[in-house]
Amino acid sequence: SRNLEVSASNASVAIIGTSSSVAKLELVSGGVVNWSLRTNQSAASDFTLYQDSTERLLFSSTGYLRLSSGTGGIQFNGDTAAANALDDYEEGTWTPAYYQGGVPNTATYTYQYGTYTKIGNLVTVFFDLDASSITAGAGACELYGLPFTIGSSMSGYSYVPFRDPSSLATILTNAIGIGFAQRTTTYVAIRQISTVTGQESGVSSWFTSGRLTGVFQYTVG
Repeated sequence: SRNLEVSASNASVAIIGTSSSVAKLELVSGGVVNWSLRTNQSAASDFTLYQDSTERLLFSSTGYLRLSSGTGGIQFNGDTAAANALDDYEEGTWTPAYYQGGVPNTATYTYQYGTYTKIGNLVTVFFDLDASSITAGAGACELYGLPFTIGSSMSGYSYVPFRDPSSLATILTNAIGIGFAQRTTTYVAIRQISTVTGQESGVSSWFTSGRLTGVFQYTVG
C-alpha cells in the first residue's frame, strides 16, 4: 500500500527549504533514518545520498559522480565479493630518478617524466628520464620514485623493458638491460641478461650520462 501517491499528467513534488539550511528527503523505518537525500539552498550545491549519517554517494555541482572514501567500490553483474569491487581509479605524475644502493646519484637531469594510471590494484607507469651527467655511487643500480608501493602478494616480479638505455651504455657487454619491480618497495632494480649464456646478473654502475625510458605494470596491496 502507498501512504503518498501523486498521479497526474505532469506530476511533480517539491521539497522547499526556505532558509539556508539543508533540504532533506528522509526514509525512516521504526523511528530510524535509514537513508536520506540532502542538498542546500545554492543552485550550485552538491546532491548527496546518506546512509544514516554516513555519506555514500555524491552528485557534484560540477558534474561528477563520486563515491565516498568509506564505500567498498562498484560491483558488477550481481557480484557480492569485496575483492571483485572496482574501488579506485587515478591518474597522475611521478618523478623517476637514478639511484644506487638506495641512495640518489648526483645527476644533472635534462628532464624527469613519469605518469601513471591506477585502476583497482593495477598500476601502469611510464617513465622517461635523461641526465647530462651522472656521478657514480655505490651499490646496485635502481630506478626510484614509483607512485605506489609494489604489492607483497605479487606473483613473481614485474619485468621492465627499456627502450633507450643509454644511461647503461658501455656498462652492458653482450647483455640486455632489463628491470624488475621489487616487491614492497617503490623502485625498479636494474639488471642485465647475458646474450651468450642467458644468465641474469646485477648492474652496479650507471654510465656518466644518458637516458632511460619504458612502461610497465605492477600490482599494489
